[in-house]
Amino acid sequence: MKTRTFLTTLLLFLLFFNGAICAVTVFSLKSSLDTAKEQRLAEHYVVASALLQDMRALHSRGSDPAASLAQLMRPYGQFYAKRSGEFLVYRGQECLYSSISDPAAPLVAPASLAQTQDRVLTIQQTAPFYLCVAGRLSAPFQDYVLVYQSSLQQTISGWGQLCRLLYLAGAVFSLILALCLLLLLNRLFRPLEQIHAASQDIANGEYGKRLPQRGRDELAGVARSFNHMAAEIEAQMTALNNAAAQKQQFADNLAHELRTPLTAIYGYAEYLQKAALTEADRQAATGYILSECRRLQNMAAQLLETAVIRADGAALLPVDTAALFAAVRHTLLPKASKMGAQLTFRAGLPTLYGDRDLLESLLINLADNALNACPQHAQILVEASAEGGRAVLRVQDNGRGMTGEELARVKEAFYRVDKARSRAAGGAGLGLALCEQIAAAHGAELLFASAPGRGTTVTLRFPSGSSPLAGPPAPKG
Repeated sequence: MKTRTFLTTLLLFLLFFNGAICAVTVFSLKSSLDTAKEQRLAEHYVVASALLQDMRALHSRGSDPAASLAQLMRPYGQFYAKRSGEFLVYRGQECLYSSISDPAAPLVAPASLAQTQDRVLTIQQTAPFYLCVAGRLSAPFQDYVLVYQSSLQQTISGWGQLCRLLYLAGAVFSLILALCLLLLLNRLFRPLEQIHAASQDIANGEYGKRLPQRGRDELAGVARSFNHMAAEIEAQMTALNNAAAQKQQFADNLAHELRTPLTAIYGYAEYLQKAALTEADRQAATGYILSECRRLQNMAAQLLETAVIRADGAALLPVDTAALFAAVRHTLLPKASKMGAQLTFRAGLPTLYGDRDLLESLLINLADNALNACPQHAQILVEASAEGGRAVLRVQDNGRGMTGEELARVKEAFYRVDKARSRAAGGAGLGLALCEQIAAAHGAELLFASAPGRGTTVTLRFPSGSSPLAGPPAPKG
C-alpha cells in the first residue's frame, strides 16, 4: 500500500508540475515572440518612414530614387546587420535592393506577400527561424515594397535555455520531493506496519505484544485501541487457557478418583466369584464393594449438583436462619456426638436471602470438613451476622489448620488436604468445589483464613444489600 501511495502521489505531482512547466515555457515563448513582433514592426515602420522621406527628397530634385536605392538603404542595412536584420526592396516583382548576407538564406517574405497596403508579418517556423515584415510604401511610391527580415535564433536559443533550466530545476525539485515524500510516507505508515507486525505476532500466539503510544493524534488513538484489544485478547486467552488447564486437571483427577473404587470393586467382585469364602469373608467383601459404590454414588451426586447449580443458578428467597441452622445441626449431630465435638450455632440474622437447599448443602459441607479436620472434643462455630450492610455466614473450627499452599488449592475439585482421612470418610474432594459454585450462584465470596495449628475460618460474604433491611441482592449468574 505504501508503494502504491508513493507512486500514485509522485506521478500526480510530476504530471501537474511538468504541466505547469510546459505552460510556463509556452507562455514565455509566446511573450518573447510578441515582443519580437512589436519590435520588428516598429523597426520596419522607422526604416520605411525614413526611406520614403529620402525618396521624396530625391524625387523633388528630379532624381530617380530607384538609381540611388542602394545608397539610401546602405546605412540601414549596416545598422541593423548588427541586430541580425536584413532588408529587401521590391518594385513590382523586381528586387532593387538586398542586404541578405547568405544567399542560401530563405526569403521568408516574397514580394507576393506585399500586394496590400497593410503590412504583413510572417514567421518561418523551421530552422533557421526568421521573422519577416513586408509593407508597401506610401504614394507616390506605392509600387515599392520594403521587406525587413530578422533572425529569431537568439530568441529561440534564450527560450531553449530557459526550458532546459526549468526542466533541470523541476527534475531536481522532483527528486527532492520524492525523497521527502518517501520519508513522510515511511513515518506515516510506520504505525500501520507496527500494527501489522503486532497483529501477526498476536495471531502467532504472542499475546503480550503491544504498540508504542506517542502523542494524541488519530494514530495514537489507534495504538491505544489496539493495545486495549490486545490486552482483552490476552486476558481472554489466559482465561481460556486456565479453564482448559482446569478442565484437563479435573478430567485427570476424575479418572484417578474413579480408578481407585473401580479397582477395589472389580477386585472384590472377582474374589467373590473365584474364591471359596466363608460367610464372614463374603460379608466383608460385599461391605467393601458397597463402601466403594457409596463413594462413587456420592461423587456422582456432587458432580450432578454442581452442574445443576452452574446451569440453573439460585432462587433468592427469604430463608429463616434459625430453621436453616436447625436442619444443619440435625444432619451433623450424630457425627459430632460420636467424635465428642461441640457444635455451636449463632443466628445473628433472622433472615437470609438465598436458596434454602443450596445454603444448607454449603453449611453441611463446610461443617463436615471442619469436623474431619479437628481432633476429638473439637469446637465448631456456625454463625450468621450482618457486617457493613452485607450478610455473612461463617464456619470456624479449632482444627489443625492449613498451610498457604494448601489454602491456594483448597477449592480445586478432588483436592484433599488430608488424603488418607478423606478417603476413609468416603470423601471425593468435591465438597469445597461445590461450595464455590453455591457461593457464585448467590453472587457471594467464599473466603478462607487458616494457619497450621490454629484452625480454619471459612466466610461466605454475600453482596451489598443482602441484609434483611436492604432486601434481596441481585444474583450473579
